[in-house]
Amino acid sequence: MKPTKRQHPVTLAEVADAMRELQEEGTEPSVRAVRARVGGGSNTTLMRFIDMVRSGSASPQQHLDEFPSRLESLCREMVQTLGELADERVAKERAEVQAVRRNIEARWNTLLMEKETAVNSFEAEKRITADLTQRLEALTKKLESVVADRDELKDRANVAEALNEQLNERLLVGADGKLTHPAD
Repeated sequence: MKPTKRQHPVTLAEVADAMRELQEEGTEPSVRAVRARVGGGSNTTLMRFIDMVRSGSASPQQHLDEFPSRLESLCREMVQTLGELADERVAKERAEVQAVRRNIEARWNTLLMEKETAVNSFEAEKRITADLTQRLEALTKKLESVVADRDELKDRANVAEALNEQLNERLLVGADGKLTHPAD
């Protein structure tokens, strides 16, 4: 029986994979060995692809595929470790931010309580001041009234004293109009 022909043309990726497998097995990747591995392809196409892979014009995926599995696992471990370190740092910074947030909230609550206390004290002082102002006004009116009464009494005392002096003079001047001394 005749072997069946390939249904699709050989690709650079297939040639690169075949070369890598052959090198891992310790076999030199020749055109004949690569053709046997990929199952077909013309000598010209295979030679061109082999030269491209050897010269480094392979695709980035092919370069990645050429990494030994150990190097790949090291890279994966490094990526995983970096991810874990990033997660730890994010968690640490998140905890620090939360601590700062709690501190700010506590300070905010303290300031709100202090403000409320200050407002209550202010309102109490305001009521006391209003009460004292009313009392001061009442006492001022009372003082003004007392001063007015005093002034009136002073005027009356002056009048009474003047009358008293007049009466004393009349007593001293007798009925005959002569000046008499009270000791006489």
